[in-house]
Amino acid sequence: MLYKRIITGLILGLTMIGGFLYSFESAIIICLVILFFTCLEWHMMMRKISVSPSNLLMVISLFISVLIIIRIYFNMISLPHIFQYILCGISLFFIFKFIEITFSRNYVKETIENYYLVPYLVLPILILIFFLNGNFVIHSKWILSMIAMNWSNDVFAYFVGRKFGKTPLAPEISPKKTIEGSIGGLVGAILTGICLNLYFLNEPVSLLFIIIFGIFIWAFGTVGDLFESKLKRLVQIKDSGNILPGHGGFLDRFDSFLFIIPVGITLVYFFNFLNS
Repeated sequence: MLYKRIITGLILGLTMIGGFLYSFESAIIICLVILFFTCLEWHMMMRKISVSPSNLLMVISLFISVLIIIRIYFNMISLPHIFQYILCGISLFFIFKFIEITFSRNYVKETIENYYLVPYLVLPILILIFFLNGNFVIHSKWILSMIAMNWSNDVFAYFVGRKFGKTPLAPEISPKKTIEGSIGGLVGAILTGICLNLYFLNEPVSLLFIIIFGIFIWAFGTVGDLFESKLKRLVQIKDSGNILPGHGGFLDRFDSFLFIIPVGITLVYFFNFLNS
C-alpha cells in the first residue's frame, strides 16, 4: 500500500508542478479535473445520506463554474480586486462553518447535503482561477508553494506520527492522527516554506511572513483533512473513491487543498496590501 501511495503521490506531484508552471491553460485543466471528480465523489457520498441527492444542484454548479472559467480564460470576466477579496471572505466564513461541523456533534445532515457543495468545492476553485488570472507567473508559484507546504505537512506528520506518535489528535474523527505527528507536520510545512521562499518564489518575502504562512497552511490543511474524515464517518465509508491508488479518491487527496487555497490566497492578498 505504501509504495502505491508513493508512486501515485509522485505522479500527482509532477502533474501539479507541470500544470501550474507550464501555462494558464494547463492550470485550468487541472482545476477542472479536480472540480469534476470532487463534485462527483461528494454526490456519491451524499447519496448515502439521502435517497434523492440533489443531482440538479451538482449539474448546475458544474455548468456555471465551467462557464465562468471559460469567460475568465477569454478575458470576458475580470473581477476588481475588492470582489476577489469578498469571495475570499465568503470562503473563509464557510471554512469556519466547516470547522464548527468538524468538532461538533450537533450537525444536520440535510444542511451539509444541500448547502455546502458550492462553498466547499466550487468556490475555492473559482478563487484559485481568479488569482492565477491576475498574474500567472508569480501567482502560480505561490499556489505550488502552498501545495508543497501542505504535502510536506502530510509527509512529515505521517512519518513522525508513525515513529513517535502516542497522543491522539482527534480520536473520534481520525484515530491514527497524533499530536506528535501534527507537530512534525508543522515543522515540515515551515521548513519547506523557507526553502521555497529562498529558491523558488519570484519575489521572496520576509522570514516572519513565511513562518506565519506555514503555520496557517499547516493549521487549515490539518483541519481540512479532519473535515473530510468527519464527512466519511458521517456516511460510514473508508475512502471517498478509489481512482487514486494508495490515496482513495480525489476528495481524500485534495481535502486539505480546498481549505488552504482560500486561506493562502487571502494571506498573499493581505501581504501585498501591506506592501503596496
